[in-house]
Amino acid sequence: MKSRNPIGTLCLALIILALATSAAHAEDKTLTRTLDPVIVSGEKLKPLWNAKTESLRLMALQGGKLVPIPFQIDKIDPDGNYIIAMGTVPKDVIEEVDLDDRPESEKRAERIEDFEKRREKYRKRVAKGELSNEAFEALRTAAYHTEQLDALDYNDELVFMARDAGGRVAKEKWPTPEGLELTLKDPLTNATGWVYLLYWKAGLPPLGSDADYVKYEPNGDIVETSMMKLDFVDDKPLIMERIFPRRANGDQLPNIVDRFKMRIKIKPTPLFCMSLNFDESNIEAFTVGYKDGPVRVIRRNIFWLKIAGIKLPFVPQAQVYYTFYETGLTGPAEVQNPFDPTLLLCKGSVGGGGMDFLKSMNGARVTTEANPGTAVFDGHMSEAEENLVRDNQRWASIVREADKTAFLIRIVQGERLRKAGVNNQLFYYDDIDMDMEPESEPGARYAGFGVNILQVPKGTFKLWFHMYVTADYSDEKRAEYLNIVDYPVVVDVE
Repeated sequence: MKSRNPIGTLCLALIILALATSAAHAEDKTLTRTLDPVIVSGEKLKPLWNAKTESLRLMALQGGKLVPIPFQIDKIDPDGNYIIAMGTVPKDVIEEVDLDDRPESEKRAERIEDFEKRREKYRKRVAKGELSNEAFEALRTAAYHTEQLDALDYNDELVFMARDAGGRVAKEKWPTPEGLELTLKDPLTNATGWVYLLYWKAGLPPLGSDADYVKYEPNGDIVETSMMKLDFVDDKPLIMERIFPRRANGDQLPNIVDRFKMRIKIKPTPLFCMSLNFDESNIEAFTVGYKDGPVRVIRRNIFWLKIAGIKLPFVPQAQVYYTFYETGLTGPAEVQNPFDPTLLLCKGSVGGGGMDFLKSMNGARVTTEANPGTAVFDGHMSEAEENLVRDNQRWASIVREADKTAFLIRIVQGERLRKAGVNNQLFYYDDIDMDMEPESEPGARYAGFGVNILQVPKGTFKLWFHMYVTADYSDEKRAEYLNIVDYPVVVDVE
């Protein structure tokens, strides 16, 4: 049937279209992820490359208003290292670990020279289809990149907390026309939320959020958040010696750990497979620098093993960016292993690290993905503890049932370790008579992870360790912590 009122029909259509458009921009937040830090690579933020970071604000719809939320932009150089304030590095440390402390201009010149030497080789690979044009351009960009410490570029990281996301906001309601809409999606539920990275090209941006989710005190090496307080041995940044969980109301609980401990046993073939034992006291460390932001603290450390006070040429060393969030700690580690262990070591060479707990954690239940919580700390190894599944374990939760205080640790192997088939083993001891010196309290209530050193490949490889502390544990909460890595929040940028 034809309409007898075409003008009325047109008006109705326009009203429906306007309502549909309005509805599309008035979506409410459904995302419920509260523990997840969100990291967005600068690759996704190309329209804002070269924007001055001081003129950027991250905003979200909260309480019906678009307001600034805590965020930070962490600079990364073309070699993949975070650009953070460096202290004075002693000459002997530079020499021992071969630390590259050259100025960026000198490194850039070397990158360009190396690229130009390989340019023809790259072009031939492109012609053969072995290298894409995009990959070639990425190599060229990295070589010629000029770092701007005060501006956003291609490989920097935008960091914020997923819980600060809000509903969707129409672009015409943004306080400045230049910016990006970031859509956050939970891959498990498809729940969504939105944040807005906005740029004030002219004029002053609004004041940023004054919230600070994590604080770092370099004198004393102490990290504090609303959920925990972590204290490291002052001159040994590897060794965490105290963990104080905090409740949601701010109450701080007593320390739960003796200290972080490493146990390394190597059996060199030149010494007829005689066991040489090392612990965390044999590991030298130096804090190269740190950055204290409102969402995370990054502390760059270099570690190396000394034998009889000497760093030998065949001994591995590691660079770790300790990254502290409100909810816990992530440790991206790059390890340089200069030798093939099968040529120098005998079977039985193992190494690993974990946390030794105080007797106040007696009664804590230990669970892994293959062990359903039959292990309970009491100072004596039970039959269930003796029969724990040790091989190929990725995480362990230690839960004090009496008050739901929990410690969760997990290890994520990099690609080279996975391809080498390195067995990530559970290290577990529950023995009041066991000698685990150095220690503040006798005995061992210890859980951690280690590897058969003979499986570790020669060369450079990566791994990540994650540690979370909560005074409000539940099995659902454990799943939320594991999902941070296993099912990270997905970010789409428009």
